[in-house]
Amino acid sequence: MEVDGLTGEFKPTGKSFGSQARRIFNREVLFDVGAEATNLIIPGGAIAVKLGKAVLDRRKGEKGG
Repeated sequence: MEVDGLTGEFKPTGKSFGSQARRIFNREVLFDVGAEATNLIIPGGAIAVKLGKAVLDRRKGEKGG
């Protein structure tokens, strides 16, 4: 649903915020954001997050393939 801030008019758009957020914030994006946030707190901490992601991806690939 859209709301025009100027007129106050409501318009149904057929898209929910949750579905759009899930499309934008996928697994890859969340790992990247987490790595950058870790880097702010612990210099070089993104390396550990990215290595952990690589391990998880590899395990997922071994189980699925």
